[in-house]
Amino acid sequence: MKVTHSKRWAETLRFTSTFRSDHFFTCVKSTQVFVHEAPGLCIKSDGTRDRCNIENLSVVIRFVQNSVPEEHLIGLIELNQLDAEYICNQILSHLSDLGYSPDNLVCQCYDGASVMSGGKGGVQALMQNKVGKYIPYVHCYNHQLHLAVVHAMGSEPLAKKFFEWSRSLNSFCHRHYVSNTYDTPTLKRLLEIRWTSHYDVTKSIVNNEEVIRELLRQVSDNDTAAFEINTEACGLLKKQNFFNTGKFLLCVLGALKPANAILQAHSGFVHCWGGDDNFTGHSEGDEM
Repeated sequence: MKVTHSKRWAETLRFTSTFRSDHFFTCVKSTQVFVHEAPGLCIKSDGTRDRCNIENLSVVIRFVQNSVPEEHLIGLIELNQLDAEYICNQILSHLSDLGYSPDNLVCQCYDGASVMSGGKGGVQALMQNKVGKYIPYVHCYNHQLHLAVVHAMGSEPLAKKFFEWSRSLNSFCHRHYVSNTYDTPTLKRLLEIRWTSHYDVTKSIVNNEEVIRELLRQVSDNDTAAFEINTEACGLLKKQNFFNTGKFLLCVLGALKPANAILQAHSGFVHCWGGDDNFTGHSEGDEM
């Protein structure tokens, strides 16, 4: 069984440790044995760009072995094109190269992007057409949670202004003069790709409230600082009522942490099928 990696990864990947290489190939071999004994497979794929701005698609298989859910990464495909037809062919080709039959697919899980979820021309639809059978598509639960949180934070004016203020505050703390003259707090930068970033940003601001207030006071009163830096500090200090907003948002976002933990847990509950061709459920517990 072969696991493919992006070319740049492969160029730096060296199995120089006997223990690590033996362990790696033992795990890969055992995965292949388990899959061949499993009655069906769920395939899960998601893409992201690496530091070289190359799109990489992860390919994960999920199956049930002895009533226990198993999930394994079997490949990282470097994509030269981003259309649904190309992505679908790459996934099927990868499965075939590794000895997996697409006929064993009983479920597919991707994000909600149209190229993956499209009902007619998306990967999930093309996958069913090419394999020649119905393969249920599940929109990643954690991705749905992310979309809901981001939409909510963008729809509530006060929350939207809070995160705009957090961006300005983060940029201010990273100014060369400020970071080299004062002991700046460690703040998180807002990343839109994960809803948990909203929680982390809010928590870092709330936990460093007194440090942030004192920093803004010192900079705004510093006559040796540049005028624009003084002005920026004064403007941020006037919005200090956002700390109360942050405390409220921390409670709201914190309530979603258990759901996030469940969706990314290594173990969880799985709805299985009863050994026939009528697949009646979907997997829960791990992030999809």
